[in-house]
Amino acid sequence: MASDATDYRAKTLKQAFRVCNLGALTGADLERYRVDLSAVRNEDAIASVSRELEFLDPGQPAAIRPYRK
Repeated sequence: MASDATDYRAKTLKQAFRVCNLGALTGADLERYRVDLSAVRNEDAIASVSRELEFLDPGQPAAIRPYRK
């Protein structure tokens, strides 16, 4: 049985980009994406990412480099 529901999902990267909120994550928006990684990551890796994030201004985009010992 075919569904009559409309599929509103993006079909292209351009469509997906248009619906993205590029603003800074704050408050509830930030908490929505927070994940405790301490059980699966070592403390040095967490500290490395934290140091990189501390240097960013709110709303400043940046790629986080993979942790290397």
